[in-house]
Amino acid sequence: MSVIEFGHFVLTIAILLVSVHGLGYIAERLKQPRIVGEILAGILLGPFVLKAVAATAYASSNPTPNPNSRPSGNEFTFFAK
Repeated sequence: MSVIEFGHFVLTIAILLVSVHGLGYIAERLKQPRIVGEILAGILLGPFVLKAVAATAYASSNPTPNPNSRPSGNEFTFFAK
């Protein structure tokens, strides 16, 4: 992991922690359980938002499959039994 990738990782974690804490506080002010705000933060900061913030970190953690590759057959044999 390079320094830039580590920086993106730390930025992503910081954004998640701040948003979870903030939306949890807002939920408590609205007389809802704190977990409601935390779940809402997780939904709002799903892969699409985090991809926009830290694109290289997202790309390294979620590689796109090669459209030209085909399954060799061994990947699906455990379903047949």
